[in-house]
Amino acid sequence: MLILALDTSADACGVAVADGEHILVEYIEATGSNHSTRLMPLVAAALAAAGRDKRDIGGLAVTAGPGSFTGLRIGLTTAKVLAAALDVPLAAVPTLEALAWQAGPRPDLVSPCLSARRRVYAALYRWEGADLAPIRPAAAVFPRDWWRELASLAGEVYCLGDGVPALCGAAADAGAPGPRVRFAPAAGRAVRPGAVAALGYRRLLRGERADPPTLTPLYLNDEQFAG
Repeated sequence: MLILALDTSADACGVAVADGEHILVEYIEATGSNHSTRLMPLVAAALAAAGRDKRDIGGLAVTAGPGSFTGLRIGLTTAKVLAAALDVPLAAVPTLEALAWQAGPRPDLVSPCLSARRRVYAALYRWEGADLAPIRPAAAVFPRDWWRELASLAGEVYCLGDGVPALCGAAADAGAPGPRVRFAPAAGRAVRPGAVAALGYRRLLRGERADPPTLTPLYLNDEQFAG
């Protein structure tokens, strides 16, 4: 199945074309607030680079949040329009799950973190074979509180995402990071649309299709803020 994946959850705009879980083309462009003008040109460029046509698309995948309020709405609206126009199924992929997927199968816990102004959107996952299992659901938390939780865990933790600098600051305030918590380098902090494609493909294989008319972004409201 040819999958077209879209990510507009942060400042970067990402598009991937994948044959199942095999990534054919992946584009990530720092667009700032220009998602609405750059997303479709990136889709056209990715399909052309893959040597495919929009009629070849068998399914769509899109990040559903948390993330940028405006960015998520642009991505979801575009995905819904494309799914209807092409008459193909749509998979909604949690942004933090896509980020965790990028860490690849590993023995330690994975904590994806996204910047959310004074807070971070964070979650915790464990790899079980070739699958991710959620340990802590997505929440909007103060970096110091999330750092304390991670530092209290018995196992090793790998942190990635654009929320890492905030966690590094919290770790510095609390003292040097312990050996059980490691931070991804800057190059590994952006959400990769290839991960969105792989997870979307798996969802579609399991029959987990989003319903476009009722699909809305995952926003974390004040009641989910910690601290």
